[in-house]
Amino acid sequence: MPTLAEKEAAFKKVNNAMKPHTGRFVAAIYGCISRDDGELLGSGTFLEVGGTTYLLTAAHVAEEGLKRYWKMACSTGNGLPPQILENPIICRGFPSDLAITRVEPPPPTAPGRGNPHGPQAPSLVGIDVLPSGRFASELGTAETDVLYVHGFPGKYSRFLRLGNGVFSDSFPYGTCLGSSNYSWFNPSVHFAVEYPASGQQDEFGKPATLPDPHGLSGSALWKTNLNSVPVAAWSTDTARVIGVVTTWDMDAQSLVVTRIEAVREFVLWAVRQERAYFNWLGRGQPNGDDWVDWFAARNQLPDL
Repeated sequence: MPTLAEKEAAFKKVNNAMKPHTGRFVAAIYGCISRDDGELLGSGTFLEVGGTTYLLTAAHVAEEGLKRYWKMACSTGNGLPPQILENPIICRGFPSDLAITRVEPPPPTAPGRGNPHGPQAPSLVGIDVLPSGRFASELGTAETDVLYVHGFPGKYSRFLRLGNGVFSDSFPYGTCLGSSNYSWFNPSVHFAVEYPASGQQDEFGKPATLPDPHGLSGSALWKTNLNSVPVAAWSTDTARVIGVVTTWDMDAQSLVVTRIEAVREFVLWAVRQERAYFNWLGRGQPNGDDWVDWFAARNQLPDL
């Protein structure tokens, strides 16, 4: 049985490693008031599926952005201009509460048109993309493991100058399984992790108060799998995504998370839908025979 000091040392090791590792894939999602101004809406994850980059988040984040704002945008790195989300956003509402959209490299920008340093390279500058192979196949046993979420909570939600680049501080947080008091909470779709308002410590062991969690909606929830290997042999490569944060249960002091089984099914369905559409376009947009394109998409992407 590990001592308290050993547990604290293991947790500190995990936190120090997971913070930069997961931060590579985290996106801030903004509602654009204009081409220059916007507000932070929530969080997302840059995800690679079948060689294409997508942004995965919560459906209510996307729906709020589409309803209230001129456009939506995502971060591409601190100090860099965000990228406008131009492609259709596929949403699945309650109880899964998930959304995904294809993210393409921005076109080159000529000098004097929003980029004083010359043409912008056609790439998503400053980000890495999480391979869908880092998804767990199922939630599995998480009761004794260190869980991890990394996103942009409400504390950092503020008015931003999009045109000149943005600076948004993300928030990494190690936690464990919790519970929810919501009547609609369904263990076959959801699980909960602890997010108490007080009594916390930062990575240096100092007292810490957790920020307003609302902006964490859409963040990936990681299982570190620390207990699957000796602590000395553990690395971030062991960690897997086991869900997407969708709701804060204030009474239970917990975050409600959509399970990875539902996330995997949604992502696979959404990407197949998109591929079926492109297959249809490639066939000259014929009337009828819709199933031809869907079956082709299933063959192109049989699984994640």
